Amino acid sequence: MWNFVKLAVLFSVILFLLLSATAFVYWNKLKTTPQYSLALLVKSSRENNLQKLNELIDVDAVVEDFTLQVVEEAFELYGRNLPPKITENFTASVTSILPLVKDKARIEIAELIREQTKNFEDVPWWAIALAFDRFVEIRIEGDEAQIRRADRDMVLKMRREGNVWKVTSVKDEKLARRVAEKIGREFISFVNKES
Repeated sequence: MWNFVKLAVLFSVILFLLLSATAFVYWNKLKTTPQYSLALLVKSSRENNLQKLNELIDVDAVVEDFTLQVVEEAFELYGRNLPPKITENFTASVTSILPLVKDKARIEIAELIREQTKNFEDVPWWAIALAFDRFVEIRIEGDEAQIRRADRDMVLKMRREGNVWKVTSVKDEKLARRVAEKIGREFISFVNKES
């Protein structure tokens, strides 16, 4: 009987060590994936940690890509019947409002992440890292990744920088409209100057 207990304890210790080693290797591999960076984005957004969000989002690349969406939405909202000359001048002068777009984009992206993950507020971020790929489609090609939500017309593009994946592009019509509404005053001010 005593030998059986020793054998059971030894087997349990070996099984525990094997499971621990497997979990350690899996977690370290997971840390190099887009879904891990997305989970860190969720965590940083919940904590309103703008410094960490800036590490995980290439704001300049996002804004550069996102500006066209915002300008198109702004024209749809505020500039439908404007003369073509004003439209051309605004498009050429859009760089003057890029700092405003960047500031709004930082805030709106954090709010978008909080909004999109509201149903998972009670779920720890590490559990999100483990299960993120069940809720989104993640396609990786080399150092580029594309993340798509099936239930919303939203696409994130990410680029690997070391072991971290940074968001480089956000395609989201609702977000573009929200930012366009917030910069609408700047747009109207520009139009009034040009008129």
